[in-house]
Amino acid sequence: MSVHTLDVRSQFCEDQTVATPGGVASTNYLDMKTAGGFPANAMLAYLVDQLGTSDTMDITIQQDDNSSFSSPTTVLALNQVAADMTAWAFVALNELMITERYVRLLLTTGGTGETGRVSAHVTPDV
Repeated sequence: MSVHTLDVRSQFCEDQTVATPGGVASTNYLDMKTAGGFPANAMLAYLVDQLGTSDTMDITIQQDDNSSFSSPTTVLALNQVAADMTAWAFVALNELMITERYVRLLLTTGGTGETGRVSAHVTPDV
């Protein structure tokens, strides 16, 4: 059995509201220089609560060389993530090629005129 711990220093967002149209950047970004990269066997832990008819959300991991994310590139796209506020979902991050200093999430609801909430953290798989 794995035990997953959540650390506020690796928190992208906590119960962040996401509304359409368009995507919304996570409340926080991670500075990979300060963090020293993702820990071994790192996981993205996320919890999605979608209010509306679609019940899905796109979660995109982006990187950039500046904290304003003026020219972000996509590292990983999780499309049509199902809303389920009863259980955390986990995605392995150890294979990601992070080459820029800053990392954030771009959150996009699955339908028009919908609102959802997301919590997401990086956590080691212990």
